[in-house]
Parts: sequence; structure tokens; C-alpha cells
Amino acid sequence: MPVHKYILVTLLGIIVKWTYSQSALLPMQHTMQSWYEKELYTNELFHTSVKPYIKHEVEQVFHSDSIKNIFLPKNDEFKINGSLPVRPIISVVGINEKTDSVSRFLFQHNVGADTYYEWKKIAFGLTFFSEHSAYPYYYDSIIKKSEVVPGVGYAHATSLGHEASFFSGYISYSPNKIFNLQMGSGKHFIGEGYRSVLLSDAAYNYPYFKASARVWKLKYFMLLSNFKDIRLAQGKAEHYFNKFAATHYLNWNVSKWLSIGFFETIVWQAQDGDFYRGLDVNYINPVVFYRPIEYSLGSSDNALIGTNLKFTINKKNILYTQLLLDEFLLKEVRAGKGWWANKFAWQLGSKFFDVFGAKNLFLQGEINLARPFTYAHDTKIPFGLGVQNYAHFNQPLAHPLGANFLETVGIIRYRFKRVQSEILATASVYGADVKGNNMGGNVYNLYSTRTKNYNNKLLQGNKVKQFNAQISVSYLLNYASNLQVFVAYSKRSYAVLNISENINMISFGIRTSLINRYFDY
Repeated sequence: MPVHKYILVTLLGIIVKWTYSQSALLPMQHTMQSWYEKELYTNELFHTSVKPYIKHEVEQVFHSDSIKNIFLPKNDEFKINGSLPVRPIISVVGINEKTDSVSRFLFQHNVGADTYYEWKKIAFGLTFFSEHSAYPYYYDSIIKKSEVVPGVGYAHATSLGHEASFFSGYISYSPNKIFNLQMGSGKHFIGEGYRSVLLSDAAYNYPYFKASARVWKLKYFMLLSNFKDIRLAQGKAEHYFNKFAATHYLNWNVSKWLSIGFFETIVWQAQDGDFYRGLDVNYINPVVFYRPIEYSLGSSDNALIGTNLKFTINKKNILYTQLLLDEFLLKEVRAGKGWWANKFAWQLGSKFFDVFGAKNLFLQGEINLARPFTYAHDTKIPFGLGVQNYAHFNQPLAHPLGANFLETVGIIRYRFKRVQSEILATASVYGADVKGNNMGGNVYNLYSTRTKNYNNKLLQGNKVKQFNAQISVSYLLNYASNLQVFVAYSKRSYAVLNISENINMISFGIRTSLINRYFDY
């Protein structure tokens, strides 16, 4: 177990006296957030694009006795000795999978726990579970190719399928209502959407330090992250290649209807030839956009900038968009010749609450795209691998499809007391490599291996068309842990060249959902 994990576990173990505090982080899970999200969007001082949310910031939006009244009715929160909240994590799921040629039954299960401790102005959180599962064919192929159960951890082959262990933990300190400091291993998300083209929670956890400040209508954070390139390591942590990132994000709630966020991140490899750079102190700088000139000229490190916009149309409707730029030259865009380095990603979406006057009826629509070679880089380590791409643990840090794709997302959710239903559908097209030639979709490919400098187009290469849809109904057994019994029907179709496949799945069981899991790409 890495040193930072031992430190977190030890600190949690030696604390013996706890009193009320509000520095804890709320679960970053789409369905749970939808229970109270509408109220956050109507508050001019709350910054909805920065996730996970800090407990005391959310509580300031609601009256008196906190967010517990929103999604913890009665005594749904388990406690040890009346003071230590514990959320058991358990999933026992059966899946009947039927493809065009095969029909089989799959079994999945995991077990673990989530807990947090609050002491004065400090909060400690810990989430862990072990997952032993057989996965549908399409998802199993993703795991075998990446060596990772997406978002969960390194995949170890078993007789059942794969085993992976998830661990996240944090220490959060809020000296007052303005500042917050965090250190731990976890994930972050920037944006209002189901996806993010800036920073999402689709990849595995990573060690981080985060400092944030909230003043007036502004919220700013600096995030230092330690990412890993695990290729060629064969699962041995001591052989992982380290890289670091410094991320700045400033959000300004300009008015009741407009919010603007400014994003910047720099990625650099820890080992630069024979020199070990490690955590470069030159990047520990709290000023946003402190390298705009170097960014525009290009540098040995990977620099990306972007923006996040939110328009609050009314109390029940928001419109949001994101734009990420990566080695972007306006003159080349105007030339219209498809220059390879005009790399950008874009998102546009909208959310609707209490649709047609029906309480708790939620709709969301979203479009995402990224041009070829976006997020990729060219700095090499031994064996010719490019480490400074915007990725971690064999997974992209923004959209799970990487680059060179176009996707649409549609979501319908409805909740009545403890009964929830959801329809989630995604349709995507992405350009895959052609006979080993780099078409710009895989962010782990060196962009120097491109086949041409001009005439690069969105979706170039072999077009892979995918459609995913799931209809689910669940009954909440426990709000605090989002423990539910459920039944779901899923359909997936896949087509490339003359190859096509259709998959139908019926799944059912009991599960805890405290993190986002993405099976739709």
C-alpha cells in the first residue's frame, strides 16, 4: 500500500474525540446530487461547477439543520456509538447478457464501507471497497486493454472475471467560511454536465492537495495532482511512471443568471531524462493563467486552458457549456485547412427540473466533442511512451472516449418518495486508428506519430458508432448510502466497417452507489 494511504488510515485510527464540524465532502454521485441540486442553482453565491461539494457550503444554501433534511429522512444514517457515521458499501448484482451470438449469466459483487469523522474544523473521510465481478463482453474488452476496471482500480484476473480494489480518503480543514484545504486520494469534477471536457471523475483516484477560497461571488482553487502512467508496469506500483499536474480554476457568479469559470492545467513528467523533477515548485503558484505566453508558444510541458459557462434561464432550467483549448492557433482556424494542432473540446447542455410541473421530474440533454489529438502530448520516456498526456491510470482525465469523437447524452429521472426511475441514453461516433496509423483518438498515442499535418477532420479514421441505453427502476433502502434494490434493462449497439454487434442485458440486485460509474462508452 502506498505511503499516503498508510498515513490517512493511521490518522483516522488515532482520532478519539469528535464534535460537530462541516468540512466533510459530499458524495460525488449524479443521482444523489440531483436530490438537492435545484436549490443550489437558485443561489447566486453557490458555485455548482466545483465538485465534490463541501458540506458547509451546501448547508449555507438551506435553512437551519442542514442538508440532512433533504436526503436523510428519519434515521437513515448508520452510526457507531451514536456519533460515527458509517455507510456500508455492498452490491450483489446478477446480469443476463445476450449478444448476437452468445447468451450468459454474470455475477457481480463488492463490499466495503464509507465513513467520515468531523472534529472542530477538520474532517476526515474514507471510502473503500473490493469488487469481484464478471463484466459484459464489451466492458471486459475495455478492462483487458487498459488493465483497469474504469474508475475503480487495477484489474486482477480471477476465475470469476476481475478483481479490483477502490480506495479514496481525504483530510479537509476549513479555518473559516472562506478557506478550505484538502489532502488525500480522490477525484474531482469541473462542470455542470454528465461529462466534462475539462476534468471529470471517470478515471481512477489520484493523490492530491487542494486549496480553495470563496469570497463574494468568486471561488478559486489550486489543485496539485500526482498522476500515474502504468503501461509496462504489469501492475507493480514501483514501476509506475509519475507525472504531476497543477490546475487552477476561478469561477465568478457574475449575476443571478450568468456564471463564468476559467480553467488552466499544466502536466509534467516527474523524470526528465536523467533529472528527477518531481513536484516542480515553479508551478506552486496561486495565480491563474501564470503561463499564458509560454502556453501560446508551446513548451516541453502539456498546457491546457478552458472555460465553463452556466446560464440560469429560470429556477427550473439551466444552460451550460465548456470549451477547452490545447495548442490552438487562431490563424490556422481561419485558414480552414485542418491543421493537426488546432486541438479543442466542447460541450453544450441543459438541465430541466420539475418538468411540466411534476415535482422531481428531471431532464438533461448534452453534446460533447473533441477534435483529433486533443489531450495528447509528445514528450517521451524510455520505450518511446508519451507520459505528459492528459490521462491517468490508462484512462483519460476528461471525457472517457478520449478525443476525435462526437457524443450526445439524454437523461430522464423521476423520484417519488423512495422510488426512483431513470432513462439514460448516449449515442457516439469516434474515429479509430486505421491499420496502426494514429488518427488522433487515443490520447496515449504520441501526436508526432500523426500521418499528416493538414486535412485533419473530426471523426477521421474508421468511424465507430455506439449506442447505449438503460431503463432502471429502484427502491431506496437507505438514503445516506444510496443503498437500493433495482432492476434494469440495457441495450448497446456497436458498428465499425462491416462489423456490428447488439447486446441486450437485464440486471437486478442490491447495490450501494456513492461514486459515479460509467458503462456507456
